[in-house]
Amino acid sequence: MAGSEVAINGDNVFVEVSTNGGGTWLKLGELTECSLALSHEPRELTDRFNPGVRAVAKGEIAWELSGEGNVAYASMEGFVKPHTLVDHFVSRNQLDVRFATDTPGDYQYSGKAFLSSFELTAGTGETQTYSISFTGSGNLSISDLGVEITEATWDGTSNPALNVTSSEQPYAPN
Repeated sequence: MAGSEVAINGDNVFVEVSTNGGGTWLKLGELTECSLALSHEPRELTDRFNPGVRAVAKGEIAWELSGEGNVAYASMEGFVKPHTLVDHFVSRNQLDVRFATDTPGDYQYSGKAFLSSFELTAGTGETQTYSISFTGSGNLSISDLGVEITEATWDGTSNPALNVTSSEQPYAPN
């Protein structure tokens, strides 16, 4: 399936949450910006035999989804409201989350995560806003409507090689 043919407009990207294993997805309402951040935390290997030169080895990969939006409490089908997010935060529920578009063929990034921060802000004469962060727990899956990327390699060029299969294995870098 073809994905977006031109640069993706940020208005078409969203963060969704599910409390039932991905059976029902609800978008973060009134979202004004969102992001997916991945990080690699290499292990330190420096020792007395290589003083002054830092040595590291592959370590843990972490990921986080975050978003900001305007606060609205009216019920709209398909959207999760701020007070519901606070309930999940206080209960420390693990949620399924994803970062995606509605365009068939575009990639979506999903996994299990905990709500790690939630903030409501209301300045005088300004729109009330919220900000939210989800910290990933386990692998981040990268898929295109059920097709999973099971291996990614990069040889230092600008074109990473992706081996795409229709397995349900999550993306886990070597």
